[in-house]
Amino acid sequence: MHASRLATATVVAFTGFAALAGLTTSAQAAHAATDPGEVTVVLSNGRTLWPQGVGYVLQKCPSTQPYVVRAGVSSTAAVASDQKFQRYDHIYTSDDGRSVRVDFRNTQTYQEAAAMKRDVTVSVTLTVTCSNVDHGKPTGYDFSVASMVPPGGSENVTAQCPADNYSLVLNSAERHSDGLTVTGHHEGLHGDTYSYRNDDPLIMGSATVTVTCG
Repeated sequence: MHASRLATATVVAFTGFAALAGLTTSAQAAHAATDPGEVTVVLSNGRTLWPQGVGYVLQKCPSTQPYVVRAGVSSTAAVASDQKFQRYDHIYTSDDGRSVRVDFRNTQTYQEAAAMKRDVTVSVTLTVTCSNVDHGKPTGYDFSVASMVPPGGSENVTAQCPADNYSLVLNSAERHSDGLTVTGHHEGLHGDTYSYRNDDPLIMGSATVTVTCG
């Protein structure tokens, strides 16, 4: 394990194919839970990009709970190999601590789409926890990817940090449905990959990998 990785584990939960974001474990989150009179709200926003698309997702906190406590980004890949076309450029919390923005892109070219005979779409959801108490800006962000594993098949699921900032993996975690077996785990500086085998010959499996980036 890299020296930059934290000893604490990120807990990732999912139901079926859905990946849940915004689960960063941090001193800020722990403090938020013990602050008397604190009120929090969880908000999400998403966007889908087609081949060669570049865009962003922005989520603002409401005036009643104006401060960002933590944030995470999630995506899904119906075909695990489609993950390679998703790239996060950067993520940041605004100077006033009241909104989060993640910039991303779909790197599939029109030529690749033509060769594959299908367009790959990249869908990203940004989930932000907002509070009426200012704990300072988050020091790390979670990036989750969920993918299906076909009956009797094997897949690699990779979660990546942004390229331009918060680019180092601090820790990682995975969850998978019954019938899947973890056959490998590769730790990288900028992303982690878990390998899965679906031992069930009839039922589709699902797996979620999350990295905390800082």
